[in-house]
Formats: sequence, C-alpha cells, structure tokens
Amino acid sequence: MKNFPKFVEKSMAVLCFGLALTANQSEARRAFFDEPDESIISSDEATKKEVERIRKLAPSKSPALNQEELRQAKGFAEIYSSFPERIAQLQSLSPDTAKVQIQKVLPELSKAVVACNQQSVKEYVLDIRRQLVQLGVPGFDGFPSYSIPNQSISSKQEAVISDVHDFLELEVAKICEKFKNAEDFENISAKVKEVLETGIEQLSQSLLRLKQQAPRAKELAQTWEKYRELLQKSIEDQTAPVSKIAGQLTWIIGVFCSFSILLFISLKFFAPDIQLELVFNCINNSI
Repeated sequence: MKNFPKFVEKSMAVLCFGLALTANQSEARRAFFDEPDESIISSDEATKKEVERIRKLAPSKSPALNQEELRQAKGFAEIYSSFPERIAQLQSLSPDTAKVQIQKVLPELSKAVVACNQQSVKEYVLDIRRQLVQLGVPGFDGFPSYSIPNQSISSKQEAVISDVHDFLELEVAKICEKFKNAEDFENISAKVKEVLETGIEQLSQSLLRLKQQAPRAKELAQTWEKYRELLQKSIEDQTAPVSKIAGQLTWIIGVFCSFSILLFISLKFFAPDIQLELVFNCINNSI
C-alpha cells in the first residue's frame, strides 16, 4: 500500500468499511426475521397491542420507504404464518424411538470401548449424537432454536449436557482410553440418559408452547399480510405515472422519428442554396 496515493488508500478503506457494514446489516436482517418476538406472542394482551399498532401503520409518500416497509411486512408475515409448519415438524419427531435406540446402543458402545473397536465406537457415538440432535437438546447443532424454550434449562442440566457434548466430541482413541473402566463408562452412560430425558422434556414443552402461541401468531400473520397488501397497492399507485410513460415510450419515439423524416422530406421542396441555409441555421441554433 506504500506506493498508492493517500486518497486511493482512504477510498479503499471506506469501501471495505461499507462492504463490512452492509454484510453485518444483511446478517442482522436475516437474524431479525428468523424468530418471532416472544414478548409479543406470549400473551393475548401483548398480541392485541401489536395488532392495534400494525393497523395504525400507513404507507409513506416515498416509494423507496414503502419498498423497505414491504420487505419487513413480508418477513413478519412469513415468520408468524410458519407456526403450523413448526408444530408439524416437532410432532413428526419420535422421542420413544430415540429413547429405545439410545438404550439399545449404550451397552453395545460399552463393549466396543472395552475392545477398543474404533469403527464400532465411532458408529455408536454418531448414532447417539444423531438421536440427541433430532430431539433438539440444547448444545447440539442441527435443530431449529425455536424448539428450545428460553431459560428452561437449569445449571445442573447445563453441566450434564456439557459433559455429554464433550464426550461425544472426543476422538475415538480418547474414548477408548478414558472410558475403558466400567465405572467411568457407567457414569457417562447415566449422563447420556439424563440428557435424553431433558430432550424429551424440551420437546414436550416446545409443542405446548407453540400450540398456545399459534392462534396469536395466526392473527399477527393476517394483520401483517393486510398491511403488506396496503403497501403493495400504494407502491403500484405511486409508480403508475412512470409506468404509463414507459409504456408509451415506443409511441413517443415514433412521433419524434416521424417528425424528423417529414422535416428532411420538406427540405426537398426548396432550392439547394435555401436548403443549405436552413441546415446551417439549425446547426447554429443547436450549438
């Protein structure tokens, strides 16, 4: 950068800052529309206040501002209308199947660890992790965060989940080394079962919470959709004159072209010296 002029360096710095800011804003918008606002759908009174607030909203005189409002209204409508899909997704899970599978795998994993059969240990560990992920146990990736009720995990449960998570993240050789002793494996096995019960409890709480919030979410989705339609109509009305001119652009160009052609044809009726004088006058006037 030493060979670049100062203004080039400053321009590049501003450009990089602008790109970073744009990226951060995009991430913020995506995160903003990922989750519904719990404070709004937690009670009928809060939902009613939000519905009244939305109904008072009116389109701006600026099409650009209306476009931004339209994007936000569409995002909110999609989030609140997704509750039936979320409930169906949680209902499709089978906690009993996960429980039976983990109880079946743990004894086999114990044998594989004692024999240090690395391939079997790896497969059993992945199977346990898969079952916990499907149940939406906090701390395990791969499941939507809306399945986990806020502040519903005790510090003791967090510690147990952390221990199980660390266990499942260990290399196979380390698992064979640390849990070859039957007592040590029994300890971590009990923690896995405890985490499984936590996941089942979480799933039950999530379904109950979403079902309670679903009617409120539906009302909010309908309200945002009506506001979105209002914005869409306003934008169409505001851009109608421009669209009308754009639609008639072909005729406007045709009229100008016809006028130019007629002008050149009319010059033929004058003597050559008059034609030259008219052309030079047009040129001088245009300059």
